[in-house]
Amino acid sequence: KDGVINEEDYQVIGNAYPDVTFGFSNTFTYKNWELSFLLRGAIGNDVLNVHRMYYEGFNYFGGKNILVSTLEHPEYKGSAVFSDRFVEDGSYLRLKNIMLGYNLPVKKWKVKNWLSALKIYVSAQNLFTITGYSGMDPEVNSWGGDTNAGLDYLTYPNVKTITFGAKVQF
Repeated sequence: KDGVINEEDYQVIGNAYPDVTFGFSNTFTYKNWELSFLLRGAIGNDVLNVHRMYYEGFNYFGGKNILVSTLEHPEYKGSAVFSDRFVEDGSYLRLKNIMLGYNLPVKKWKVKNWLSALKIYVSAQNLFTITGYSGMDPEVNSWGGDTNAGLDYLTYPNVKTITFGAKVQF
């Protein structure tokens, strides 16, 4: 309030560590079918969206090629500074893994004793994420370690993967 911004004006504006982390998994079977899944999430963590911090300013690109969200704050014309404006709720719920498989009835095939079980399956990782975070992925830790926890420097998001396979037991 003295017109000068210095160390006395600094304050904590977020916490990168969640209040709660959780996971839930289960497997359902019906006859020869099998469905398993893993849900994972976190509640109460904050993420500093550094991408927004750098690119939501008219000064950064000289007024050209700016993000649309920059227009929400036309008064912001300075360079990138840490601000609570860029701290977002990083809570999320993610379907981390899901697998649907079918156990083929090899015992009925009268195959010699060399084959004891055969399952075909389709599996998917990171199928969807429910979050209010505006960045690519709320599960960030840009370069590992505690010093970068909660900083999203355009961390590469978790990749969606779909796998088809077979499990053979001899």
